[in-house]
This record gives sequence, structure tokens and C-alpha cells, in this order.
Amino acid sequence: SNNRIDELNKLIMHRNKTLLTIQKTVGSNALTEAGLARLNQEMEKVKKQTGRPADEELSEFSIITEESEIGALENLLDLRIQGANLDSSNLSQLLGNKDLNPNQISTFLAVDFYNHDSKNTDLADTFKPIYNTLFSFKNVVDDFYLKNLEKGTITIDVYMTRN
Repeated sequence: SNNRIDELNKLIMHRNKTLLTIQKTVGSNALTEAGLARLNQEMEKVKKQTGRPADEELSEFSIITEESEIGALENLLDLRIQGANLDSSNLSQLLGNKDLNPNQISTFLAVDFYNHDSKNTDLADTFKPIYNTLFSFKNVVDDFYLKNLEKGTITIDVYMTRN
């Protein structure tokens, strides 16, 4: 019984967020007859494409507008790489047991995700480099993509140069 109440509360919160998002997206005309008709049209399109009610497919981020760059069945995965901690003794072993000064190395990361081209961070110095990079990957949400996400891995290669 408490679980059902929690589920209903989550549904109400989701619908409220959707309503607020519609208002922000479409502006003050969102709740006019024309605005609601437009939303209904988009929800019917999703139902025809998927065979399921649009509420199961759309979130507050999926509503299509003229400004949208992603469709109703697409999604963005954002990956933020803030920094890294590199082990100086491991790096020294990789370079033939040479002494390393933190200011003598630069690194960058290459990220491979799903069917996208590799994306790189900028070069950063020291054993604790700060990359502060945000990557966005636009994807069609289909079974193949979902299976890829279930694997739970993104390949990140570390490249190093000595200054």
C-alpha cells in the first residue's frame, strides 16, 4: 500500500514537471487550446511509431519543439571528465623506471562510446590533471543502444607525453 502511494506520488511529480516544462518550452501559450493540440499531436505520433502510449516513451525532456535538436526517441548521454589521479610510480615503470617530475608530463584522454567517433580532452599537466571536459553523445534509443548501455562500459584511453 505504501509502495503504491509512493508510485502515485512519483507519477504526480512527473506530470507536474512535464507541465512546467511544457510551459517553459512553449511559453505562455502552452496551455492554450493550440498548445495542447500540438502536444497531443506529438504524443499521437509517438504512439503510432511505438505502439505504446506516449507517456511510456516521453519524459519532460522529450517534448519536441522547433528548437529541439533531438527527436522523441533520441537521447543525449553526457559524460563529464573532471580530472584524474595518475600514479607516478606506475608511469615511471611504463617509461623504463625513469624519474618523473610532475611538471614534465602532459596527458589527454580519448573517449570511445557506442558508435561515435573518439572524442579527446585538452592536454593537461601534472600527476593530477584537470580536464574539466563535458562530452555529449546523441543516440537513437533502440534495443542495440540499450544493450550497449547494459554493458556499463565506456573506453577511455590515456595518452602521455614528456615535456
